[in-house]
Amino acid sequence: MALLAIGCGKAPRKQGALAIPTSGNVRVVSRKVAQTPSRLQWKWSVIGERNWRSAQVKDATASLTKTYPLNDATQSGGCNIWECDLTAERGQWTLTLHGSDGTTATGTGALPANAGADPRKAVQIREEADRLTSLPADLTLATVDGKTVAFHIDR
Repeated sequence: MALLAIGCGKAPRKQGALAIPTSGNVRVVSRKVAQTPSRLQWKWSVIGERNWRSAQVKDATASLTKTYPLNDATQSGGCNIWECDLTAERGQWTLTLHGSDGTTATGTGALPANAGADPRKAVQIREEADRLTSLPADLTLATVDGKTVAFHIDR
């Protein structure tokens, strides 16, 4: 009888991994691309509810800045889908930020000599799970020989 009085509501609709997130949030999809003794690569896809015009990689930090609302007809440039790749092989690591509009920013660094030919000895991935997070976001993607590889996403 109580069920009849309060009714049966529908369960909230679950958003898929590639859905545009709710206002003020960003969806981060984490994927291991390669993990062999000679190559390590991870990709973090960012799906936003806004566009970012500017991408930068400085030292070991990727940044998305200069935002505007997704469907704002008075502004142009930028995009709401980005991929951030960390690749380690042949004694170096590369951090690449690439937007669906063709914008690309890249930074590199040397792997420590004690890693030898196996980058897995120097790189520890910290952001392995998919998640929805509020903006602005500061993510620690990995550490390379103790140095933080970070991703800053403006609101």
